[in-house]
Amino acid sequence: MVRHQSILLDNFATARLGTSTFQPDPDDPNTHIFYVSLESAFEQFRWTSEATRGADEIFKINAGFLDTFSPNALADRFEEEYFLGIHVALFVAINEFAMFCFAQQEFFPDLGDATKESSPKPWNEQLPGIWLLDNTLKGGGVDYKHSKHLIPTDPQRYISSQLLAFLMTRFVWLHELAHCFNSHVDLVQNLDIALRLHELPQELSLAGKSKDQARSLTDEQKQILRCLELDADESAFFASCAVQMRNMENIEGIRELEPDVALRLTVFASYAMVWLFDAFQNYAKSALGDTHPAPSLRLQNLLQTAQKRLFAESDDFEQLHGRALQEFNSIKKAIPGMFEFGTLREMARSDELATELEELEPKRAEVATMLRPYEFSVKR
Repeated sequence: MVRHQSILLDNFATARLGTSTFQPDPDDPNTHIFYVSLESAFEQFRWTSEATRGADEIFKINAGFLDTFSPNALADRFEEEYFLGIHVALFVAINEFAMFCFAQQEFFPDLGDATKESSPKPWNEQLPGIWLLDNTLKGGGVDYKHSKHLIPTDPQRYISSQLLAFLMTRFVWLHELAHCFNSHVDLVQNLDIALRLHELPQELSLAGKSKDQARSLTDEQKQILRCLELDADESAFFASCAVQMRNMENIEGIRELEPDVALRLTVFASYAMVWLFDAFQNYAKSALGDTHPAPSLRLQNLLQTAQKRLFAESDDFEQLHGRALQEFNSIKKAIPGMFEFGTLREMARSDELATELEELEPKRAEVATMLRPYEFSVKR
């Protein structure tokens, strides 16, 4: 990370959020995966440095991990620069979920020797990604039995679980980037809807305001926020898949996978990340639906993004997309609550969900018009 940017992020975290940044050490085995994820994100954000707005405003983005133990991510604008951050706890939870997936024999059986896996059930009946958070918040430490229960046995599948975690985290990085680059943050700040955008409500306030500033949002404001979340999901999903289809991968382990495997893993990662946020919401017992679309609608939005934008990008994307969705079957056997509102395949054929998303289109078009004055452009 450029030192200047590191200082800016430190100042932002302290002054704006009352927390601190987490600086991963590339030479420390315990933090190396944080470093890889962050460096990959920086490289993929590089194109935004050529973006301008108006006569002389340049898009400036600062990104990093925040040393906060809640599973969240955020996008903000502060002192004329954009900031996005992923809480350490979210990255840890993503890794726990990814390891659990690859400990299942039927999950991506073409990666490593899946017969070595024991297909465990969730530890203490808590969802993967949730147990460690809950245990730590209650004052517990690392539990060896839990870790042994969770980690894939086959070495290649253990490495594959890290690659899945990188791809899930990439979806979050790109989602937060969309909130900044697509001017979502500008809009909510200028309309006085929120100070910043969070993936999950903060304990202080739903819309990211301090307790003193918090107030009830109107239905109109909530609908704007829901539209922005759908737009960020769409941007992140398309960009994540484009990285694979346009040969732009910069993480060595993912780049060494067969192209179709890397793309299938990317598709799974995107859908899984949307589900995991829903699991965090349920754990926190928060009223996320007020400002974020229902998980079923977000997933339907990804399905429509695939059909409308990605199927045309590659001749075999539709087939690989379908195979990726089938991987949820093996996870659902271990986590009965996953996608309990219906399988993804059923959702793809759901007239009710399609109609609900279609009914939101006029509002999304209106919000797109509202965003236009804040647009950045990149000279080709």
